Amino acid sequence: TTHYGEGGGGGGQGGWRRDRKRGVAPLEVVDKFLDIQMDTEDSESLPYFQQRSTMMVNIVRRMRQELESDTRKPGEREGGGLGGWGRQTQSLGDNTALEEEMNVLWEDTWRRGRLDIAGTKQVARLFEIGGPQWFVTVLVEKMVSQVYNEDVERATEMVFSLLHIDLVCCTLAMLVHTLPRCLAGEGKEGLLSHPGGRSLARLTVQCLAASLAMRGSKPYCRSREGRGAELAQLCNGVQQPVKLRKLNGGESVVGDLGERVTQEQLVDQAHTGLFHLLSGLGQEPVLSPRLEFVCTVLEESVLAGREQSRQLLSPLPPTLLMQLVKVQPKRFSMELVLRLFDTNSSSGRKNMARILCLMRNIQAGKDGLEVETS
Repeated sequence: TTHYGEGGGGGGQGGWRRDRKRGVAPLEVVDKFLDIQMDTEDSESLPYFQQRSTMMVNIVRRMRQELESDTRKPGEREGGGLGGWGRQTQSLGDNTALEEEMNVLWEDTWRRGRLDIAGTKQVARLFEIGGPQWFVTVLVEKMVSQVYNEDVERATEMVFSLLHIDLVCCTLAMLVHTLPRCLAGEGKEGLLSHPGGRSLARLTVQCLAASLAMRGSKPYCRSREGRGAELAQLCNGVQQPVKLRKLNGGESVVGDLGERVTQEQLVDQAHTGLFHLLSGLGQEPVLSPRLEFVCTVLEESVLAGREQSRQLLSPLPPTLLMQLVKVQPKRFSMELVLRLFDTNSSSGRKNMARILCLMRNIQAGKDGLEVETS
């Protein structure tokens, strides 16, 4: 028979049931399970007993780590580095142990320069346990924490590849969860400064372009039934800082389709919602990291290529670009403005002409003012 330590079998005074008036701490109970001594007869008679015992011990140890993290002071549980922005530990739970595993995985992949099979399985495991919101937020933190340009570019490529574990789900989590929290102010505008802001804009454009090109892509990890409903809950759940319906100005009807919603519809809605968000940020009349982020998103969209840029910039409202030109007339070159609109359509040509005329008039006004003052 299995022995549960001193006094464990009969519940005597020496076991974990002692001192009932005081109560038993959860850690003491877990420690008793870890102190279990395996019986030789059980290990020989039951099939795969040793393997199952090892697995259960590892699970109990993980439970003990989580209990220890819950008993720490709140200041000790908050992550260092960037201050844990966007983690929302009350809604996502205390993911200290998961973050430690992600740190080990990140360092190993960074050192190797590639992800091996075991690392891929670990990525899938962390994604399944932590969820897409936590997964995307932690990786974005890793990326924007880099200082040197070479490290930032390498980290951006690395994060983009890791998000392919479930590209569509991670893209939706980024657009409706991570970006709104980062752009909402909350004292985190420093994260949008160079080079972190440009890397975040580039990652956003890359993920969105890949998701638009592969709207029906399936996750590399195990896919469950009702995926459309799960993604809809991710976009419009009560825990989201900005609902996808609200992000689209209340025009989205995808959230009302219930089980019939598809990930293709959600990707299109998130695409439109991103430019609604950028339009609100672009109305700021002064220079700021958020305004520069909007400009960088447009610039990176153009650099994605002609076909992809047309698809990416299709929801771009002309008023947004006109406001950006008024605040920063020299931010966009003539060549870039010519590639922002679809010249094959009459509306695209008209909008492009308006922007070019606005840039010319602003420049002419400055030249005239310089002549008068000279």
